[in-house]
Amino acid sequence: MDYSFLSFCVGGVLLLVAAFMDAREREISDAVWIAMLLAALVFLAVDFNPLMLFTSLTVASVLALALYKLNFGGADIKAIFAIALLFPRYPKFACFPLAGIPPLEIFVLSVVTNALILGISAPLTLFVANALRGNFSPLMFLGIKVPADSLRNRKFFRLMHAPPAPHRTHRT
Repeated sequence: MDYSFLSFCVGGVLLLVAAFMDAREREISDAVWIAMLLAALVFLAVDFNPLMLFTSLTVASVLALALYKLNFGGADIKAIFAIALLFPRYPKFACFPLAGIPPLEIFVLSVVTNALILGISAPLTLFVANALRGNFSPLMFLGIKVPADSLRNRKFFRLMHAPPAPHRTHRT
């Protein structure tokens, strides 16, 4: 029996939980990754293919090392390994995959490739948003202009550097 759809649903729900935690707290609990590991072990117990698992984990290791060298966060690396364990072979169900199975059949490689393609669109989206607002500068690909004072009240605001501390004058 093929458990692709069930593993896809379990993995999808856990990755959505991780995404919400990341957006809200900028940190993802290890419980999410442990749950994905346990789910992967259950699915591997019923459908074990050592060659596919080895290939998936090897590709995941190379991708994780590249992300580590590029200073990506630990959650990104954990997600790559979780996906590689949960999907050592390309999931096949109903109409998925839409465009057919890639020649290499390594799902984690397809996930990272698609994420890179989507990631490239972020600076272009920021450029268009800034251009429509009339905010032209060399930094218009990196973010949207907001008042600096509004950043002090936010829990997470740093991308490249923190705004300077307010200047205080001492009265004597």
